Amino acid sequence: MPKRQSKRTHARDAERNYSPEHFVRKLRRLATSVSAEKPFRIRIAGERVTIPSNAIISIEHERDRKTEKIEFQFKWNQRRSSQHRSLMPQALTVLPHRLAELLRV
Repeated sequence: MPKRQSKRTHARDAERNYSPEHFVRKLRRLATSVSAEKPFRIRIAGERVTIPSNAIISIEHERDRKTEKIEFQFKWNQRRSSQHRSLMPQALTVLPHRLAELLRV
């Protein structure tokens, strides 16, 4: 009998647009979780995702000839999400208290 893969092992690139009010509510919940060093749970395009408290947090800015965008990114290894924060590349990491300051509205 073939092995059944979990949903988490499938490649995925989902994007969801929010109203400003809904986005602010999500950011406030995110800032609270990050500043308390707690996991953050969110549903995106029908799938529930848990971001571990030790995820690498980065802010990316992209620009081309026609558009510009900023992405708040959380990266973690699905199998090793319990790695200690000090093992992460410091250039890519925004400390939780600093992210909370950046997200204050």
